[in-house]
Amino acid sequence: EDKGKVVKQLSWTRGGRVRRRTGPSNVVAGQTVAGVVDVIDSKVVFREDEVLMSSTVRGGIGQDHAADLLYTLLKQINRKAVASGVLPDPISGAVGNLDTLAFYEVVDRISEAEGEIVIEFLAASDIYTEGPVNIRIETRKP
Repeated sequence: EDKGKVVKQLSWTRGGRVRRRTGPSNVVAGQTVAGVVDVIDSKVVFREDEVLMSSTVRGGIGQDHAADLLYTLLKQINRKAVASGVLPDPISGAVGNLDTLAFYEVVDRISEAEGEIVIEFLAASDIYTEGPVNIRIETRKP
């Protein structure tokens, strides 16, 4: 796309804009790169403390099952965020990440719970079009 057109488009806007340039494949140093430049409005997709998803699950399951369950729920959050307008990483398709320690703390809560447990995924801060999707996970009895 014409560089002048992109600069003009960015300078005539009010509010935040995201400029994303993607190429068709990996390149070698020194190789000419053809790419596509997208200019997208930056908007709040989720507000801080907004519940992105809630799920009631059976607790007291093994660590491996709890980890698989949590991983599946996080993939659902990823799909919801993309469908709601958060731009995914063009290579991985991910919109955020979760600290390993936080992941396993929730896995422990699920595996140690007696009976059912509610898992809530909340926006840790305002989440914009460009991401990342930073969440916090809370658990409670139903």
